[in-house]
Amino acid sequence: MGYMGQFQYESAAMYYQKHYDQLPLDSFDLRGRAAFMVGRSLSRIGHLEESLSFFERSVEYFELAQNTPNEWVARGSVFRTLDDMGRYQEAIEMGERSVQFYRSIKDTLDLGKVLINVSLAYYKNGQTDAAVERLLESATLTKGKFPQTAAIAYNQLGTIWAEDLNDESRALYYYKKSLALKTGTDNPGSLSSSYNNIGISYKNLNMPDSAFFYYEKALKYGYESGRANRILDPLINLGNLHQNQGNTGQAIHYYLKAYEMRDYLSHPQKLATFLALGKMYYKQGSTNQSIVYLEEGLALTEQAKDLKWQLDFLPDLASTYAQQNDFEKAYLYQARFSNLIDSFKLQEKNDLIADLLVQYETAEKELALFETEAQLNRKEIQLKNRTLSMLSVLLLVIVVSGISFVLYRQKKAAEKQAILQLRLSEQKAVNKIQEDRLNISRELHDNIGAQLTFVNAGLEQFLYSENPPSKSQLKLLKENLTQSMRELRKTVWLINKTSASIDEVALKLRDVFKPVHQNGRLVQVLAEGNTTQKLNEVQTTHLFRIVQEAVNNAVKYSGCKKLHIHLMADNDRLQLVIEDDGSGFDPEKIKYGNGFKNLEYRAKELNGSITVKPDIGVGTRIEVSIPIDIS
Repeated sequence: MGYMGQFQYESAAMYYQKHYDQLPLDSFDLRGRAAFMVGRSLSRIGHLEESLSFFERSVEYFELAQNTPNEWVARGSVFRTLDDMGRYQEAIEMGERSVQFYRSIKDTLDLGKVLINVSLAYYKNGQTDAAVERLLESATLTKGKFPQTAAIAYNQLGTIWAEDLNDESRALYYYKKSLALKTGTDNPGSLSSSYNNIGISYKNLNMPDSAFFYYEKALKYGYESGRANRILDPLINLGNLHQNQGNTGQAIHYYLKAYEMRDYLSHPQKLATFLALGKMYYKQGSTNQSIVYLEEGLALTEQAKDLKWQLDFLPDLASTYAQQNDFEKAYLYQARFSNLIDSFKLQEKNDLIADLLVQYETAEKELALFETEAQLNRKEIQLKNRTLSMLSVLLLVIVVSGISFVLYRQKKAAEKQAILQLRLSEQKAVNKIQEDRLNISRELHDNIGAQLTFVNAGLEQFLYSENPPSKSQLKLLKENLTQSMRELRKTVWLINKTSASIDEVALKLRDVFKPVHQNGRLVQVLAEGNTTQKLNEVQTTHLFRIVQEAVNNAVKYSGCKKLHIHLMADNDRLQLVIEDDGSGFDPEKIKYGNGFKNLEYRAKELNGSITVKPDIGVGTRIEVSIPIDIS
């Protein structure tokens, strides 16, 4: 908002407030309208607390005036102001009241819109399930008479599945439903957004041809809309996709078009465009052009004091100047990069060690707590046994006629004892997992310091060496450090989870097998059905280890190129299928080793079953079925 806009809204707020103050106290409808206008003017200049106060007064006056339509319009403004202030729970409560009202008067259009607004408040408040539920209700209600509202709901569903639930296939499904409802409209900006979202999903699903098609459609409608953001998003996406596919000339073409509109780019978009142009021109051998864009981007990072982005520009500048045989500048940029990365790596190392110490201490405390609880459970069983025995003898001696009653009590007591013993067994199982966690935490604590020290020593050697390190040496160190951090995060996640949903397990499996995926093998992890169903810590650990063991065996022995991991959950059972396209084997000629015995053991621990179906020359399919405790 410009200065004149700010001044105009401040003047309007003063005018409406003066008018409000002069109205008679019993002029309920007029005071409600004036209070509403004051609130709206104040909200435009960011005075949210004062704005909320006037919107709430407006609601009260319209309620007194029995002006129901305006009352609920004012309540909608209260909802939006609470949402803007980050008071999401209060906004949700107000929004749900509006939902009930519009549902009661059967106002389908306003109900659909309110459901979308409430869903966004749920989403911001971390209540994703509730957000999805409201969006589905909105889309179902409005898709017949009000398709544009349903299109908004489906588009938001796609965004939630893509960004929060990490299921691009489901996201694509909803994006296409949204686009189908928009087709034939005269809103090219909205169409551009839908085509662009579909292109992103195809890109993430590793289907570049489809992604190119939808990005081009998004760009076409973006130009028709005349809106900068609708043009820039597909331009940058096309440049990135061509870069990933190795189409250097095409990538430069789209990046240059984005560069021409740089005044409309956000700070991160500008830096990403400059960096991409620098890399692409370097790849073409146009080092002078590469330096122009890299220097411009570096200057922006220095103005913004953006150290992390400098880590991207500095090594590329060093390499480009070295290519031009300007070794003095190459050395200066490489030295700046080394000094900067040293400080970052030192901080990361300190943070990791601190986190490990916390995990280690927490695991020790939890183990001690579980041991104490187990002792209390054992004492409770012993006390119950003694009490029941004494009661049985006393009843038998005193009341001969009550033998049948005593037997009944003994039966109930035996059942209670069995339950307590079962709980004690469960407690022992949990203790065993805690011991495993503690052992893993100790190993990480002992090893990570030495591992990071090795990487740091390598960096120090480069720092004091007369010759700057090569990119391959730096890349090797970076790969070693990245792999160590990935293994660390994977293990800490697993030992730190008391429960996890099927979606969370699938997401972590995708992350764990990224190195396998990047080394030329296609690893797909899909989750279907009731994927929000929670697994307890025993189920999570065994399931994760089953998949890890099976994938490691396939990669090591089968020579496979593709691995497909499929999790299918209903209300009380989980089906796991792991397939590869490797060489397979003849079960009559192969003796199963410890790897398969481990898989059988873990499936048995989960009260489940496992079947291995090898097919020579085709691949191997492993099927695991386990019950899910829904109590």
